[in-house]
Amino acid sequence: FDALRRQVPVRYSVRGGKVIASTQPAQTTVYLEQPEAIDYKR
Repeated sequence: FDALRRQVPVRYSVRGGKVIASTQPAQTTVYLEQPEAIDYKR
């Protein structure tokens, strides 16, 4: 679990107070007993 959390892509690139690029968050699936999607929201 900790290894998944440490690989964080850049979501927004900001220059001069303006967003110049953005990246859509990837979907992560962990296969333990049953596949489960991870969204990292609390």
